[in-house]
Amino acid sequence: MPRYKRKSLEKDERSAGRKRSFDPAEKMAEKVRKFEDVLVYVFLAPHRPKERAAGGEGDGGEHGLTLGPHPQYTGDASTAKCCRCDGASRDKQGWLRCRLCGEASHRACLGLRSSSLLGNSFTCEHCEAYGLCWEGGHGAITAARETSKAITRLEAEELEESTEVTYGSRLQQIRRWAVSAGYTEPDIFPTEPARSMPAVVAFGAVEWASWHAAPATLLGMGAAIGAWHKNKGVPNPMKTERGARVMKAARKRALRLGHKGRGAKAPITKEILAATHAWLDHRAQSEPEKAPLFRREQCWATLGFHGLLRRSELGSLRMRDVVVDKASKRVKVYIHKSKTDPGNGVWVWLAWETTTGAQIGETVQRWLGYRRQAGATAGSPLFTAWDRAAGQMTNRALQSKGQAMADMYRRHMQDMSSHFNMGLRVKDYGSHSLRRGGANAMKEAGWPPMRIQEHGRWTSDCYKRYLERSAVERMEVTRAM
Repeated sequence: MPRYKRKSLEKDERSAGRKRSFDPAEKMAEKVRKFEDVLVYVFLAPHRPKERAAGGEGDGGEHGLTLGPHPQYTGDASTAKCCRCDGASRDKQGWLRCRLCGEASHRACLGLRSSSLLGNSFTCEHCEAYGLCWEGGHGAITAARETSKAITRLEAEELEESTEVTYGSRLQQIRRWAVSAGYTEPDIFPTEPARSMPAVVAFGAVEWASWHAAPATLLGMGAAIGAWHKNKGVPNPMKTERGARVMKAARKRALRLGHKGRGAKAPITKEILAATHAWLDHRAQSEPEKAPLFRREQCWATLGFHGLLRRSELGSLRMRDVVVDKASKRVKVYIHKSKTDPGNGVWVWLAWETTTGAQIGETVQRWLGYRRQAGATAGSPLFTAWDRAAGQMTNRALQSKGQAMADMYRRHMQDMSSHFNMGLRVKDYGSHSLRRGGANAMKEAGWPPMRIQEHGRWTSDCYKRYLERSAVERMEVTRAM
């Protein structure tokens, strides 16, 4: 140490009445002790007794800001109390637990969806604030609390709501099996911040499901387990080498037992679409009181097939999102958000009519006329619900992103098939059949894969799973033999 610093140190010691020689080892030990005190203050402050909040340094004092205390984490689910409303948790997916201190909270008290944060894990505002209270004071504590709430709400939006519901359903299946097998809730989904789901529970659930479920369901269960661990921030046993072997063997067993599941829905072809539209025209003429219902189905199928729209995209359309320009012979549809594009928005351009005679513009314009006559404004839903009891179209928006409407279109296909004895297996078609059918129609027309991907707004090459070889393409193989 420089001489002037040593003299200054000795002077300070003499003024304090403690004259001692300089010892570098002792000085380093003193620094370590101070650093340990800081760590204890930051990380163990949430668990200090309640008397600390009376007005000590950094707790707000005269400003009235109190930092705690945190409820002591006991691991007992029956004694969990929400730190905000002080009520026993009754969340559908279970209460939320802080990753650091184990504090409990309702999702509703944080302003979150009931299906969000599958791992029931978050970082509470107290743990965020305590990291700043020893140097930032009142302002830093308040800012940290508000910022922590905003971050938690952002984390809850990582997955789409439909994905969260699907994963939640898979986790409920695991819970039901584990409870029937004799496990308790803490054994199935541990509430301790640093504990993963036991490997025996995760692997056992997959083994049980392999006797009853399809391979796709097994993959979904594995994805749900992964989402639970990702939210909690702990290792996932399904990502280990043994977990991969268990999943592979389970899928092989499911295939061997014939559990193929529902599989992908069949694509609606151009011929089936044209026949269904002709059938709906016939129904509209024979039953004029139900004409709006049949015109709605035609517009729904036309936009879904030629625009390659998803059911959720169709169900969320508004009147202002569809622009019909008869002079320019075109139709524009604006998609505000989708599964792969959560908020940027994109215009989908459609021709007035196709080379095969499909009247896209007239079909859409006719339905827009019905909606305007019913008093629809620019912000009104494009597709509305049908009141069966009253036998008329309402101005009420579709529920469940249009699932009921997709089921009704399938019933029209069933009626047409039965009337003309077409022999269609209607159960093979679903709400996604229009999107699949449009992609295959583009392929049969000779469009390259890149244009199909662009028109369907796919961000990856998963669109290739939609494409199938037509009967003509398959016959060309044998013709060349």
